[in-house]
Amino acid sequence: MIFRKTSFRYLDWTAFLTYLFLVFIGFLAIYSIGYNNAIEHNLFWGLSLRSIKQLTWFLISASSLVFIFNINTSIYQTLGFIFYIFIILVLLGTKFLGVSYGGHSSWYKFKSINFQPSEFAKFACALTLSKFFDERNISLSKFISLLKFLIIIGIPALMILLQGDLGSAVVFSSFLIVAYREGMSSKILIYGFIVSVIILFSLIFSKIYLIISIITIGMIYMGIYTRKVSKIIKTISQLIMLVILIFSIDLIMHKVLKTHQQNRIKALINPSFDPRGISWNIIQSKIAIGSGGLFGKGFLKGSQTQLGFVPAQETDFVFSNIGEEYGLLGSILVIILFVIFLNRIINIAERQNSRFERIYGYCVFSIIAFHFIINIAMTIGLAPVIGIPLPFITYGGSSLFSFSIMVFILLKMDADRIDYLSTKQQMIKIY
Repeated sequence: MIFRKTSFRYLDWTAFLTYLFLVFIGFLAIYSIGYNNAIEHNLFWGLSLRSIKQLTWFLISASSLVFIFNINTSIYQTLGFIFYIFIILVLLGTKFLGVSYGGHSSWYKFKSINFQPSEFAKFACALTLSKFFDERNISLSKFISLLKFLIIIGIPALMILLQGDLGSAVVFSSFLIVAYREGMSSKILIYGFIVSVIILFSLIFSKIYLIISIITIGMIYMGIYTRKVSKIIKTISQLIMLVILIFSIDLIMHKVLKTHQQNRIKALINPSFDPRGISWNIIQSKIAIGSGGLFGKGFLKGSQTQLGFVPAQETDFVFSNIGEEYGLLGSILVIILFVIFLNRIINIAERQNSRFERIYGYCVFSIIAFHFIINIAMTIGLAPVIGIPLPFITYGGSSLFSFSIMVFILLKMDADRIDYLSTKQQMIKIY
């Protein structure tokens, strides 16, 4: 049965109202960013074309909630993998039919509408992982299961990376949170942390000095803690892998990444690197946020925003507008709203009866949390500018619609659970 209507009285109103607040804040930011230019061109009420488009996409997204609440959630288990395959083909098609924006060919253009399939690839991957983990014989303690998991997230990530969109590809690493929740060994996370530190150090220090330091630490460790031959061989193998990693990072940095991507990483490590070029966005973003002070300059009164000093402000750096016009208090309010929203998603996920639905909830949490943390971090100069949107706030129809659909489906799953429990209780009372 495809259709199954659920009453809106079972909707998690805390999550939904928080979603509406975030979308509203995003609309105000986009309206403010385009206001000065809209007034110059005598546009209606100061509404720029982008703010009108964002409002339109919100109305489309909100309307989809009605449709989703009339669809049987079991269809997502049935068609999730089919949608995954479809999105893979669509991603492949961007190499032949796509158009290039922002240095990467990851868009389709239909007249005045731009469509970015990578935003929906996250949703498709979430459904596929939920179905994958729902299988009884799946255990991430088994190598074959772990390999299948990595393949599921790796294929779309690799295809998006080949488009030149590093930011969207990195987002798929957020599914490691789901894997950890479902039993992946904490050792893998520890190894991941060590690898991340080595990558960071290899970008800062000379690889020769870094290799010497690692080998020295490894020899000291073997001399103090290791006595068995098997452990010595294991430690030496790990040291060799770390050395290979260092050379691989150097190769990727200079041979694989494009010049603008290399410069973004250099700008993160050294904020004064190319202040009038690649570092300009970050510097101006930090100036905008800092100038807002405690209470902000007020709506439509941000000088950095109205004078256009922050490039791509409505996309990558939208949080800088919030910091400038609403100050530290306004920025904290947005962060609190995200924390409330993410906490609500975790609660919804944990109270589901079905493993499929619980895992899907964690997938939604992982994607939104990753976007939220990295986008704000890169806006204030704590992460490289990799071009990922701030959920519900950043300008972009593909982004807003895909995030909304993901959340609405989870709310529908939760509403079905409450509806079922309510009906069961009524039947018990009757009998």
